[in-house]
Amino acid sequence: MKQFQMLVLIFVAFSTIALAQTGAGPLSINGELNEEIFPGASVGARVNAAVLSCGTTVPCIVFIPNHAVLGKGWTTPLPNNVLLDDRRGTNSQGFASGSAPGLKAHVQYNIALGADLPFEEDEGGSGRAAFNAEVSAYDGGHPGDAGKANAVAALLYAERIGGSRPIWGQNINFQYSNQKNQAYGLEIDSVNNSGADDPGSGSIGAGEVIIASGAKKNGVGLIIQGSGTTFRDDIALRSYDRIGLIFESQSATRTADIYVVPPADDTSLEIQARNSANTTNVWTVDDSGNINAASFSGQVVKAAAGGSIGVGAVDWKTGRSDPIGTCQTGSLFSNTAGASGHVFWVCVADAWINIK
Repeated sequence: MKQFQMLVLIFVAFSTIALAQTGAGPLSINGELNEEIFPGASVGARVNAAVLSCGTTVPCIVFIPNHAVLGKGWTTPLPNNVLLDDRRGTNSQGFASGSAPGLKAHVQYNIALGADLPFEEDEGGSGRAAFNAEVSAYDGGHPGDAGKANAVAALLYAERIGGSRPIWGQNINFQYSNQKNQAYGLEIDSVNNSGADDPGSGSIGAGEVIIASGAKKNGVGLIIQGSGTTFRDDIALRSYDRIGLIFESQSATRTADIYVVPPADDTSLEIQARNSANTTNVWTVDDSGNINAASFSGQVVKAAAGGSIGVGAVDWKTGRSDPIGTCQTGSLFSNTAGASGHVFWVCVADAWINIK
């Protein structure tokens, strides 16, 4: 019995020494300040005490374990040297501002940024990141593996195996209440440090690749949706070297390469092309399909027998014989094989009149 008690005392003493050796600060466990061992009657009070013990200049982590009870658990805003690690799952605060999408995470990290601190090394002013995942590829891999990834910094996966629950592979929700600076929902910075990485005419590297796989064709590759006049510009293409937008469909049954549904069939502009100084329109297409341009070169073919250009209710048609039948008054017809006196026709009172 005495030997057993001695072993217990040795184990407790060793555990205490190990905890003191691995701690990175006051009342810390493995470098994180556990809110449970700080004074206070609630999670919030204990977290606030832990945050206060961090000071304001040294990087610090405050930990809320998974069994802690519901509660916000910190003072707003946090000092920007503190990272809050909340493991409460369904008992966590949930989304930062308490608004949509209203999700709660199994692991939640919170930081608040204020005045720049000495340990924030980025002199460009980018500040801190709540989460950073990096991978560096020095050798190995399999060049020319098409779209196969040999190195991935972060992989997100969601799967619905049963039931009817909607799933999102990734949800980025950013909120702001001032207009003092720009706000971006997602930045993809593709940095090419060497011309050797340029595959030339072969496979082209891209900042973002949207891949659809599986048996069904339902779904949309990209949706940009606002409410009312939320977005001023939905898509902006800038500083491209060759082509701003490429459509390369592999389906012969496609509906259209560009599909536009206007809110009304009126004179509002659907396509608007400006001059290089962006001071005036060069050509436009309105919601009713009317084209306003300086000149027209080419043809608009209606049927294999000839061409047709429609202007409102009237047409200018072509053919290799004289026109017959009724017509829309004001329409024109050109006989491209006609002899003198059988070349140009005008529709008057719903009948063709030979003009030239």
